[in-house]
Amino acid sequence: MALTDLNVVLRLSTREFNREVKNVERSLQTASDRLSDIGNSMSLALTAPLLGLGGAAIVAAGEFERLRLGLEATMTDAGYSMQQAREELDKLREVAKAPGIDLEQAVTGSLRLQSVGLSAEQARQTIAEFANGVAAAGGTAQNLEGVTRQISQIISKGKILNEDLVILKENMPSVSRALVNAFGTADAEGLRKLNISAEELVIRLTEELAKAPRVAGGISNAIQNAQVAVREAAVKIGDSLNAAFDITGGLQRFADFVSGIADSFANASPEVQRLVFALGAFAIALGPGILLGRQ
Repeated sequence: MALTDLNVVLRLSTREFNREVKNVERSLQTASDRLSDIGNSMSLALTAPLLGLGGAAIVAAGEFERLRLGLEATMTDAGYSMQQAREELDKLREVAKAPGIDLEQAVTGSLRLQSVGLSAEQARQTIAEFANGVAAAGGTAQNLEGVTRQISQIISKGKILNEDLVILKENMPSVSRALVNAFGTADAEGLRKLNISAEELVIRLTEELAKAPRVAGGISNAIQNAQVAVREAAVKIGDSLNAAFDITGGLQRFADFVSGIADSFANASPEVQRLVFALGAFAIALGPGILLGRQ
């Protein structure tokens, strides 16, 4: 083979080699892009739900904290200890497992009734018995809320009015029979003739309702209890996140920062305020232009 022939062969071999190297590079780049896309997708698929869970947990923890602090404040003001308030919350949690009531209704109902003079135990027993009566009529936690609100109004007024009894009967029809069994009448005038006080009315009605059979929980109650369990799990997660990252403090610092900016703007001279507003309007108008320029 001549030297020129050998050069041609070597040149061709080099070209083939370079071509194969480029093919390999393209394949590697394609694989890298695909892996990157997969990684981004996995990151989004995992991060978004985790962020959503974290946010929902923080909200749930905040809502539960509001109820807990309200119960603790109400009970300590009435002479109970903090430990008794926490134990009462656990007892209300057990009450909330029954049909016709959820945890929020149990706590808010207890707060309402304690605020008008009932003891924590009386409030809890009243809530439990009226919840059973509401459930017996196919009612919901919303009906129970109407009942506890009306009971608290009756006690706060210090007298029994027909309009209050009508609302009780609308939310819980069986209260009419309980009134007759306990007092011999379901009419406000008849109760007043017997000199029945508002608080006595509630206590004796509670005792009468306690004689009724317990309503068994069905699918709806099981679903409600499962939802409560999920919320309580979210509360625990939210409390842990708050303790680990001081979310409460961070939000307070952010609120203070925003408030400081607002105060600074409000205290600035009209000339500075107009300048800030003009710059903000300019930035808003310029934003789309910057994006178009990058494309």
